[in-house]
Amino acid sequence: MTPEDSITLRDKVYSAAKLAANMHKLLTSQDPPIAETGRALGLIKSVVDEVWDTLHLNLLEKGERWICLEEANEIIDSRMRILVELGEEIREVVAGREGGYIEGASGREEEP
Repeated sequence: MTPEDSITLRDKVYSAAKLAANMHKLLTSQDPPIAETGRALGLIKSVVDEVWDTLHLNLLEKGERWICLEEANEIIDSRMRILVELGEEIREVVAGREGGYIEGASGREEEP
């Protein structure tokens, strides 16, 4: 793996962690809580854990569990899509409660 490949994977993992943290903050700040908060937080955690495990297997494990860079990128990209879709669902629910502009799960100000 080249240094550039390593940086790309690292950046993807940081993006996943930042997105998950923003969604967690948005979910846990709702009063009253959103009905599906527990399920959403569980899904966020499992996706981020899988992203981290994928990075770990690609960078640190060179035994039989090692996976190739292409496979690691595919796994991380597919998990990021799950986070993005969940973030959009969360923003829609929150926007329905608050109206107007909201701080989206992506960290950008968006209009619902």
